[in-house]
Amino acid sequence: GNAVKYQADQYIPMAVDQVRLDWVKLGQGATPEELEILLVAAPNTLANRYLQVLEGAGLEILALETDGFALTRSLVKPNSPAALVLDLASTESTIAIVAEGTPRLIRSVPAGGAIFSKLIAQSLGLEPVQADQFLHKFGLTQTKLEGAVYKSVKPSVDSLVLEVTKSIKYFAERSPQNKLEKIILTGGSSQLPELPVYLANAVGLPVEIGNPWQNISYPASMQDKLSAATSKFAVAAGLGLRGML
Repeated sequence: GNAVKYQADQYIPMAVDQVRLDWVKLGQGATPEELEILLVAAPNTLANRYLQVLEGAGLEILALETDGFALTRSLVKPNSPAALVLDLASTESTIAIVAEGTPRLIRSVPAGGAIFSKLIAQSLGLEPVQADQFLHKFGLTQTKLEGAVYKSVKPSVDSLVLEVTKSIKYFAERSPQNKLEKIILTGGSSQLPELPVYLANAVGLPVEIGNPWQNISYPASMQDKLSAATSKFAVAAGLGLRGML
């Protein structure tokens, strides 16, 4: 424990005494004297904010967990091949690679629907609400509006693709025995028209829309409602499954 804390300063952008720190052992390191560790850190200010809200609501707090852990728990089936989960949120998206049932890499990158909409608004001179409508109607379609929406968001999407590619390369170097099989897409912007196809072609891996309900039993009468909420509840479902898988 003390050894991890001592070395953590090299890997997190804040002082160790300013974060809540935890870690899990992944396996043997490069030498017999080394262990591979997944290090997780959250700023005290952020963690305390969540704690205050939950305690104020009268809830008992069992654990604080980063999005990456919850995402992989709900979207990747146990014992399935290695996969990369991409959660496209509003302004910050999560890249999580899971192999052998354990997250191996978790990163946050500045990309998401709100950023895409802002670029469209600036490029096409639209109000924010209209820009958001254009984003979700046209996405990365190149044949509509002379590709104007596509051209507006392409630089930001390509920047995201670059971060995904870098993550895949890092994982391949560290875990050559685990072949990455696919990308699982989730989040509010995951179903933008043509985005899955664009991502698959750019990265060279199959892309599928994640199903956070695959490990949850529910009445057949709820199928339609749950299907409509597929892209928004991956983190919540993963938190609910904590300790059950």
